[in-house]
Amino acid sequence: MREGIAEAAEALRRAHSVAICCHLNPDGDTIGTALALRLALLGMDKAVRVFCVDKVPEQVATLPGAGEICGYESLRAGESFDLLFPVDVSDASRMGPGAFEAMAARSAATCQLDHHETNPGYCQVNCVDGHAPAAGIVLRELLAVLGVPLNREIAECLYAAIATDTGNFSFNNVTPETFRVAAELLEAGLPLADMNRRLFSLQPE
Repeated sequence: MREGIAEAAEALRRAHSVAICCHLNPDGDTIGTALALRLALLGMDKAVRVFCVDKVPEQVATLPGAGEICGYESLRAGESFDLLFPVDVSDASRMGPGAFEAMAARSAATCQLDHHETNPGYCQVNCVDGHAPAAGIVLRELLAVLGVPLNREIAECLYAAIATDTGNFSFNNVTPETFRVAAELLEAGLPLADMNRRLFSLQPE
C-alpha cells in the first residue's frame, strides 16, 4: 500500500464536508482525479465541492461533474469544510495565489493526493507517490481502500486523468500498474473509443 493511503482513507471517512481543489492552469489529471473523487464521495453521502482558480479545459469539460467545478469566489460567507483535499497539486502555491491558506482557514483538516517527487508535503496528511505516472493512479488505490466500486462515470474520470498524464500511455512513466488500472476501467464500462476521441481527437472550437 502506498504511503499515506490508509491515513487519507480515514480522513475521508471522518469528514462529512470535503473541498477538493485542483491546480491552476488545470490539466486532465487534476480535473479527472478531482471529479472521480467527487463521485466517490457523493456515493459515500458526503457533501462535496470542487474548486479551481482557472477554467476547465475543453478537453475534459464533458467529464461527469465538470460543470460543478467552481472558482473560489463562489464560496459563501462563513462556509467551512471538515476536510480540504487538493489533488495533483505539487505545491500549495499551485492552487492559486493565497488559495491554500484561505481554504485551510475554512477547513478543520487538510489532506492531499499527488504524484510529484518535488511535493514538500504541505498538508497534515500527505498521500504522495512520486513514482506514480498520474494522480489518478494513486486515487485508484485510495478508492479500493475506501471500498468504492468503479462505475462508468468514475472510470471515465480516472481514464482522463491517467491517459492525459501519460501521453495516452506513450510516455516513459507508464508502468505495468498503469495498464492493470486501465483494464479495471474497461471492466467497469469505460467507453474507450469515445473517450480517446474526446480527449485526443476533437479540436477546440
